[in-house]
Amino acid sequence: MAWCWSLAVEEQFYFLLPIIFIASYRFNVDIFKLLLGALVLSLIVRCYMLFSAPVLIEASTRSIMFDGLIFNDFFNVMYNNLTTRFGELSVGVISAYVYTYKKLEMEVYFKSTWGAVSQFLCCVVIFFMFFYGGFQFDNTSIFYLDNNYKNYYLVFNRLVFSASVAVAILGFVSSGHKVKKTKVKVFCFWSFYARLSYSIYVFHPFVIFGLCQLVYKSYSLEMAESGSFYCRYVIPLVAISFLLSTCLSVFIYVFLEKPFLNIREFGDRRREMLNGVCAN
Repeated sequence: MAWCWSLAVEEQFYFLLPIIFIASYRFNVDIFKLLLGALVLSLIVRCYMLFSAPVLIEASTRSIMFDGLIFNDFFNVMYNNLTTRFGELSVGVISAYVYTYKKLEMEVYFKSTWGAVSQFLCCVVIFFMFFYGGFQFDNTSIFYLDNNYKNYYLVFNRLVFSASVAVAILGFVSSGHKVKKTKVKVFCFWSFYARLSYSIYVFHPFVIFGLCQLVYKSYSLEMAESGSFYCRYVIPLVAISFLLSTCLSVFIYVFLEKPFLNIREFGDRRREMLNGVCAN
């Protein structure tokens, strides 16, 4: 389960974050400005890490994807460490800050034309980055990125994607009053997948790897270079993986995750009762 590297990165981030907050409070530094500074710093760090790895600078996106040695360099330098990934996690903290302390300003913004446009554009970016990936096969492919654009993509892509997701979510949340008035159960979808998100994250690669064993039997270099393999096989693979991962995660949530959550909640209630008895 090598993909659980991101859980380690998250633990490192959330271990350091309270220490940084305490220090900012001690030295009277504005938290919001500190978090914005973290975003800028994350781009500088990603840029430094990339340009400190000449192999990645010169590599094509095709070689990053298919050359084992170059892929390992990319994974270790740019992908699976806190140094190059704290920017996206900072976006999540900024979103929580805006929702908690700037809720009125947020709702006013998303009611405006600029707010609606930005939310729409962010949804377009999310869709584009989901189904594009940025990997070239040759200069006739729809996936082609020459090296200059590829390097910009590697520096900015994670932060752009996470910021787009944050804007989209805050926009949907800010329209919650409309949902209640019209009795539209839009948020049932988000609530459902929010509950399953951890189980989906941990177990979805099993589904994807299993399906890939079937799909890649049809793979050929000619299909990859023409883009037909992507349209004919990869997009259906994404859709089927999504549905099967959801079904598996429902089972895991109901029979494994939820019982442990119930134990925790029971312990919390028991402590509250004991504290109440002691206070009386």
